[in-house]
Amino acid sequence: MIIKKLYEYYNLDLYKILQSESSNLGINYNELNILSSLLSFYKDKKGFSTSSFCKKINAKKDFVEENINSLLEKQLIHFSINDTIDKVKENIIFDNLFEKLEKIILDKNSLNNYSIDDTHARDIVSNIENFLKRALTSIELLELKEIFNSKKVSYLQIKDSINYLNDKNKLTIFNLRKELLVEKIEGSKKTLSEDEIKKMDSMVKFLKNDK
Repeated sequence: MIIKKLYEYYNLDLYKILQSESSNLGINYNELNILSSLLSFYKDKKGFSTSSFCKKINAKKDFVEENINSLLEKQLIHFSINDTIDKVKENIIFDNLFEKLEKIILDKNSLNNYSIDDTHARDIVSNIENFLKRALTSIELLELKEIFNSKKVSYLQIKDSINYLNDKNKLTIFNLRKELLVEKIEGSKKTLSEDEIKKMDSMVKFLKNDK
C-alpha cells in the first residue's frame, strides 16, 4: 500500500485526505478528529492506552471510547495484542484505513477502464529493463502486473511516467506506482523540482493537494 509507506516512512500528514474523503469513509467530524489524532500519536506503534490518549488530546474518556468503537465497527482500525515477557501491549493497526483510502483515490475520476494487452505489457517491461540495464526481479514483475490488472491507467500514461522518472534518475517500480497514484490524485502530471524529489516531500505535497 503506497499511502501506508508514505505515512510510515515519509511523514505523510493524512488529515486533509481524511477530511476530503470523510463521506466516502463514512465518518463524521468527531470520528475524523479522533482518527487523525490516533494516526499522529501512534505512528510508532507504541502500546495504546485510552487514558494516556485522552490526556494527549484533552478529551473525556466516554467521548474517546465512543468514537474509537465506531471506527472499529466501520473496520477502519483494529487492535492487535503484543504479548512480551514483561507486559501485554495493545497496538492500533491502520491497514484497513490505508487500503480503503488508496482504493478511493485510485477509483476517483477513473471512469475509463484501460486494458494493457500482452504486446504493450512486454514493451513496458522491455522499456524499463533497458533504462535500468538489468532484468526485472520476480517481485518487480508482480508489482507491474498489479498495475496492468488494475485497469486504471493507460499504456501511454505508464510510458510517460517511466520516461519522466528515468529523466529524473528515479526509475523504480515503487516510484512508478507512486507517480501513477499522484497522477490519479492530481488529475494531471505536475513538474517536480529536483529538491522535492530528493526529499520525497513532493509526494506528500501532491497527496495533500499542495502546489
